[in-house]
Amino acid sequence: MRKWSLDTYQELELLAKSALYDSVTLKQHLLDVANTIVPLSKYFGKDSELCRKGALLHDIGKAHPVYQSFVHNFKEGDPRNQELPHRHELSSLAFLPLFPKDEWMPLTEMIVAHHKSIEGDLSRRGIVDILNREGPLGLFESHLQDWEKWSPRALDLLKELGFETRPIEWQEAEDALTWVYEYCEELDDGWSEWKGLLMASDHMASALGEEIQSYLDRFFVTPKYSNMYPPSKLFPLSQKSTDDDRPHTLVVAPTGAGKTEFLLNRCRGRTFYMLPFQASINAMYKRIKDIVPDETDVRFLHSASNLVNEEDNDEVQLQPFVGSSVKVLTPHQVSSIIFGTKGFEATLLDLQGCDVILDEIHTYQKESQAMVVELVKVLIYQNCRVHIGTATMPTALYEELLQILGGTETSYQVKLTDDELDTYDRHFIHKHDDLNSLLPTIEETLENGEKLLVVCNIVSDAQETFRLLKNRLPEIPSMLIHSRFRRKDRREREELLKSEFDGKAGPCFVVSTQVVEVSLDISFDRMITQAAPLDSLIQRFGRVNRTRVEPEQRTIRPIHILQPKEHTLPYKKEIVTNSFDLLPNGEILKAREIQDLIDQVYPDVDIQEIGGYVKWKGEQFRMKKLRHITEPILMKYLEIDSASAILEEDLEHYVQANWKERQWLEIPVNEKSMYRVRDKVVKLENVGSEPYIMTEQYDYDNVGLELKEPSNFI
Repeated sequence: MRKWSLDTYQELELLAKSALYDSVTLKQHLLDVANTIVPLSKYFGKDSELCRKGALLHDIGKAHPVYQSFVHNFKEGDPRNQELPHRHELSSLAFLPLFPKDEWMPLTEMIVAHHKSIEGDLSRRGIVDILNREGPLGLFESHLQDWEKWSPRALDLLKELGFETRPIEWQEAEDALTWVYEYCEELDDGWSEWKGLLMASDHMASALGEEIQSYLDRFFVTPKYSNMYPPSKLFPLSQKSTDDDRPHTLVVAPTGAGKTEFLLNRCRGRTFYMLPFQASINAMYKRIKDIVPDETDVRFLHSASNLVNEEDNDEVQLQPFVGSSVKVLTPHQVSSIIFGTKGFEATLLDLQGCDVILDEIHTYQKESQAMVVELVKVLIYQNCRVHIGTATMPTALYEELLQILGGTETSYQVKLTDDELDTYDRHFIHKHDDLNSLLPTIEETLENGEKLLVVCNIVSDAQETFRLLKNRLPEIPSMLIHSRFRRKDRREREELLKSEFDGKAGPCFVVSTQVVEVSLDISFDRMITQAAPLDSLIQRFGRVNRTRVEPEQRTIRPIHILQPKEHTLPYKKEIVTNSFDLLPNGEILKAREIQDLIDQVYPDVDIQEIGGYVKWKGEQFRMKKLRHITEPILMKYLEIDSASAILEEDLEHYVQANWKERQWLEIPVNEKSMYRVRDKVVKLENVGSEPYIMTEQYDYDNVGLELKEPSNFI
């Protein structure tokens, strides 16, 4: 093992990435970012030449010996053992004297915080944090350390990249860093488009490298929607005009009326399609892929992963980046724009002027709904066209959203007539004490060749129910689907749900959680469901007798609802009980009466106040420019699937896999749900998403991850 020294440093090739990431040279990385930022800057209306300078300068500080010792994986004599913090982006700014003074501001905004917030960073390594903690010594001594040894190498590289260079004395470099600090210290509230543009370009170039050129022509292209349903009475929205000059849309119609196609036809630019549940994203992605030309850049995201689609290898790495024609995601992926968390500037840039579809906005829980309402406000400030589609929305919430959208002058409102709603009367409602009382009905249903869907509110109930039915009916084709499967396994189950269980004749039963509520285009013959809020139940009902047929062929199918249990998590007991009581028993649920029932359950709009988290006041961003929040606010506030787990059998594969493969092995879990087992499991530190390693998952293939306390038996 070679010992680190400055003589050794002079012999090393300057790298931007270590061998773990293909040993990309610093020169190549800077060129990749520059080649990316130029076309992006033109789209976002920024000076392309100035942006190119920022891209070529942003990581030149990686020529510093401290960074090179790290990237070349030196152990003995590693200069990082020093106590003073070192940030390569701050060393980059020591080269500002090469540029005209009027360019220092945008160059600084592109570079100084593209990794760390200027202050308030958790590791206290932003420029203001360092000076406040260490004083000037911590900034100058660390970032200009051995200046006379490494700055000539950086200058030589800048010259190769086309800059006119000259030697920069230590004092000049120190003065430049002092200027940067003073500039950052005196900033007012606001957000920086320069920072967002550099971050977007750096992120994209780092992932795609030299291949970036083959993708850029596909970015920022307005999608063309075709292959829609032709106008038909079976799909009432297909007969309603989408040609209205008002920018925003509010559509209320039952599932199966053609809301997705109607909303897409209302879009005039690049489109963000937002859904409430992660598990609905794959299905919506496929629907949209079927109605756009093959070359259209359609991407989709899950909140806890960087990618989802593994089918098209040339597209996999594009998922998180700016510029897609259509992106299917949950609002959690863009929540950074209201909370001011890392990367929010790039997301704000990407969203500006786009069409945003919010599907079933009312289905969110109280905290998520408050977040989405605040999100709508910011989208309007960013000149987005907002399109909201729902099957069931309380009138109070509808009126609140209509006001936020600007009222009737800016919002195109579409609803079905009572006669049209009458064609959606398709369910008999029956109430029952518990599942056991329905077991004879279940057996008779399957003997008659029907397809049965059973929906539970929480994963553990779904697992228990599936075991019960599987033990009684082992020969009947069956499936369990919920969120606690490896992502690759859940993807396979979603495919099977559509192709084998929905797509073929014959008896079957599927047990699920509420992941089936939105955008899964499936149709079963009968449903058994646990009691839930009325709006959620209506969504579930839409997966039974969904297929539209001519009037003379219409049938009414049964829905069986179980009496509310003592605990109704994740829902409030009062709302669940009230919903159960209001529904008919032994009668047809009339579509034209649903709105009145919804308003009885939700008579008032109850949007939680989250002003302490939101960084906007009106159209103004209320946080110091070049800052971003580094704490996981979204995860704490919403308690979403903020952690991940892997099976013990996948541990070796996970450790050795690349970041793409790791995603498919991970199982999303809620950090809070891990409390009762966390003392019995090990967390994999400093690898991937640092997942929990789950042992004793003997029945995973049948029921997925079970969060049970492991036994003490070997």
